[in-house]
Amino acid sequence: MTRRIANVIFVARGSITALWKKRIGTVLCPETQKTLNRHKSRIRCQVERVFAQLKRWYGYTRVRYVNHGRNKLQFLLLCMIYNIRRALTLVAA
Repeated sequence: MTRRIANVIFVARGSITALWKKRIGTVLCPETQKTLNRHKSRIRCQVERVFAQLKRWYGYTRVRYVNHGRNKLQFLLLCMIYNIRRALTLVAA
């Protein structure tokens, strides 16, 4: 399957690609593309912060188990712990 066909299927399912478009060589990005990149940066910043904290606080840099189910369970437990700590912080504020 080529990349183009995969992208068409991806978009047909209702998903969008949220990748940055960057300049190629000396050709600069148009102003509309810079605006879209700025919007994507705001969203990406919020999402990446959660994964950075999981890696920093809980050492989740590598998976521990070979089995996919166990790794999924470990990740879900880490997310639950993260959400509980966040809820306690929000309630205390």
